Amino acid sequence: MKKYTISLIASVVSIAGIAQNSNPKIDRDLLKTGKAVIINSEYLNKVQDDHTSESIKEFHLLVSSLDITKTKSFDKRKSLFEIVCKSDKGSIIAFYNSKGEIEATYENFENIALPKKTMINILKDHPGSTIMQTKSSLNYSKDFGLQRQYRVLLFKNEDKEWVKLDAS
Repeated sequence: MKKYTISLIASVVSIAGIAQNSNPKIDRDLLKTGKAVIINSEYLNKVQDDHTSESIKEFHLLVSSLDITKTKSFDKRKSLFEIVCKSDKGSIIAFYNSKGEIEATYENFENIALPKKTMINILKDHPGSTIMQTKSSLNYSKDFGLQRQYRVLLFKNEDKEWVKLDAS
């Protein structure tokens, strides 16, 4: 399976490297105003909730708005078409079927804001600790649903501890 890379550089959303000379652009302001055409709304509805951080929401909008059927390299193959989106905060690997629909994603982000309720619960369970680092992973499958997990590095006195939380 071919891999193609999509990069987010300096907070400017642009797509590059999908095909030899094919560089479709997605207007960030259009995504924020909700006027972008969401091709994969089923995916978007499953992975986003009220607690999803803004930076991850932008990534989700990018992945769900990308019409890969219009790229030169999309060949309607029967195997899944893989797109990799990266930024300084993390990445989404998305797998599209021959109709351009998202079948699955693997998402990993670091040092993003966790849901407020999750952070409060962690600090209640570990009084006197400070959150030093966060990691979020999300696996989406059209057929099998969603699995979300958080890992948090806590610091208390001289001790460090990773705490894992299943948020699905």
